Amino acid sequence: MRLLLISTNLKATSVLAAAALSGSLLAGCGSYWDIRDGDELAYGCVERYFYPDADSDGWGDSFAEGEVLCDPDVERGLTVSNDRDCDDEDDSITGRANANCPVDLLPPLNNVEPAYEGAVFNQSEFVFVYGADTRITNAPSASGACRSWGINASHNYHELAVGQLATFGSQPELAAILDAIRDQAETNGIGIYAGFVGIKWDNDENHLVGAWTFTDDSDDALIQTGLNWCNGEPMPADFFPNLNGGSGERLGVPSHIDAINDALPGLRLTLVLQESGDFCLGLPRDAIPADVLVDIEAGDLSDPFVAELARYQGDEAHFVCKRGKPDPANYVKYFEEPGLSG
Repeated sequence: MRLLLISTNLKATSVLAAAALSGSLLAGCGSYWDIRDGDELAYGCVERYFYPDADSDGWGDSFAEGEVLCDPDVERGLTVSNDRDCDDEDDSITGRANANCPVDLLPPLNNVEPAYEGAVFNQSEFVFVYGADTRITNAPSASGACRSWGINASHNYHELAVGQLATFGSQPELAAILDAIRDQAETNGIGIYAGFVGIKWDNDENHLVGAWTFTDDSDDALIQTGLNWCNGEPMPADFFPNLNGGSGERLGVPSHIDAINDALPGLRLTLVLQESGDFCLGLPRDAIPADVLVDIEAGDLSDPFVAELARYQGDEAHFVCKRGKPDPANYVKYFEEPGLSG
């Protein structure tokens, strides 16, 4: 028997094998094989680029030059077929699933890239930015930064990993993130932190009546049981001290009510690590110790510690992002030989 097989793509292994066994003829363009009785069918493979994965998180080194192979080459360290790892030396920082890696969440400050840290808990990934050399921002901008790190939902519709300001699905998950933030705060010498998280004010029409809830379907009970309030439960008006006249007597002014209501969709609570080492929920300025606040109000910012905390006086802070774990298998980089089409 003499059989001529014609295929449009060497990658069609199963199709070619089936054709050889059945003695059928595949019509098309490309290469051909001359197979005689007793001969074995030689066929191609699915060629992919393979990259090193130093931290074994399933994401390849984005700075490495990939090599086209049929299978991983473990001996040479070419084990994964994507080059999207945002930090191949840290398994808590995984792959670029959308526009940005964590280092791109904020523009550099004085030519210094933002400092960030990651944490992985079950099927969720967290990243928080911190430090005196990292920009702080308002809550709406922080939310946008987190989305740029999450999955592009329109491209990966099957993955529920859209980035957002962090919410917490359980007490152990919350504890894991608090530990990561506390460790970093102690390491960088500040020991204090304020970062926006995904807790919004949920109300009907009147901003004076409502409740703080997670921005997703996480159990809102954790807001009350997992953390204390920093300085009593905050109200939306507390975010606008310039409208409050100190004792709240100006809240009845219609223009002020309208301003507060317009800002409500973008309001988010701040996760605060205080000087005592305790975490609480409140406003960015709740992170500032009373004695430091005296220096700030006196305009004495000569101490770098005081200058750093002075940034928390307004409506800006650092922030904590969350996304579901993206699957590296959805980012495989296949080799396409130039000039071939199927």
